[in-house]
Amino acid sequence: MAKKKASGSHETLARKKQEKSERLQKKRRVRLLQFGAIAVVAAAVVVVLAVRANRSEQFRQDLSQLGNGVPAAVQVWDVSCPICNQNRANVARIEDDYSDDDLLIRYVDVRTDEGVRFASQYTDRRRQTMLLFDGEGELVDIVTGPIEQQSMRILFDDLAGR
Repeated sequence: MAKKKASGSHETLARKKQEKSERLQKKRRVRLLQFGAIAVVAAAVVVVLAVRANRSEQFRQDLSQLGNGVPAAVQVWDVSCPICNQNRANVARIEDDYSDDDLLIRYVDVRTDEGVRFASQYTDRRRQTMLLFDGEGELVDIVTGPIEQQSMRILFDDLAGR
């Protein structure tokens, strides 16, 4: 058997090995930079969505428009209450069917002082309560307990005059 001849000197082989190692490191750096760029974009999207959700949440808790000619449904809500959360989920499923010109849909968070003050003006219940107001801001009904989505739609349609 013939011995294979080395293709180049020891220095040449070492240099080629070093060049290959550098190319692999460069590829890894490029991949890391690509991953980092993707991570930065994803983080930015999450921040934008969180800011929008927070603004929407603050808007949904703004009670200043009550009594301005548009009927309103205000859910007395506590995040630790399972029935409150179910009612809120049912509201979320249908609230886009109503513009603020037809029906104001708002939430009162009873974990806040403002929420407790508002709710206590109309009811002694701190959970599982939907307060329904006419366009002049007068309380017309209080619905307590779990409210199924279809029942909520009927309440909202009646309140909105549909």
